[in-house]
Amino acid sequence: MKRIALAIFLSSLALAVAFFVTIFLLLQNKDFQKRIIAQVQTQFRNQVTLKSFKTSFMPPISLVASDVNIKMKSQDREFFLDSPEVKLRLKLLPLLFRKIELSHVRALNSKGYFSWKEKEAQTTFKKIALSDLDIELGNVSL
Repeated sequence: MKRIALAIFLSSLALAVAFFVTIFLLLQNKDFQKRIIAQVQTQFRNQVTLKSFKTSFMPPISLVASDVNIKMKSQDREFFLDSPEVKLRLKLLPLLFRKIELSHVRALNSKGYFSWKEKEAQTTFKKIALSDLDIELGNVSL
């Protein structure tokens, strides 16, 4: 009985190690990293700029993007956000199928502004400045 329990334990441990090694190797692949950047930029309709990112394997596995800019503009609204660091926590199981899904996004020390036009005043913009702002989003999918 002890041998069966030990065999099950060692098998489970070997599968877990193989799973994390596979994820590690996948995230180190430069083509896959380019694909991640392209998917993030597509999701934000090319209004986000990611300069570079690195992977963090300390639980939970995440991507840490540096120098992230988000710019969104419409007729009556404008939004700009600049963050020196954004942490993107990944869902692990979809990665095995080369699908990128995020479970959590956190932007640290962000700066930017939000401006809008009021309906009555067609030419005047109202503006809010943002500084040292931490933003968190949960259950995000790309």
